[in-house]
Amino acid sequence: MANTYNWLIDALDCIPSLDNQTNVVSMVHWRVNGTDGTYSATVYGTQPLTYTAGTPFIPYAGLTQATVIEWAQSAMGAAQVA
Repeated sequence: MANTYNWLIDALDCIPSLDNQTNVVSMVHWRVNGTDGTYSATVYGTQPLTYTAGTPFIPYAGLTQATVIEWAQSAMGAAQVA
């Protein structure tokens, strides 16, 4: 059986106000659950994020788990995600 991985976001740390934006995500607390059908394991970590003024901004209330996972994985880089 192939390994399967499930990414989850446990918490977000925010900067209250930055560059005229509110609740800017600065840290993602993530968890990955993996299983091969027989055994399972969980890895937990944090990933800092940097907001660059002028880039598209999604208000905190509009964030989805999929978006935040994408941000965290992008910041980590493909080698670390693998």
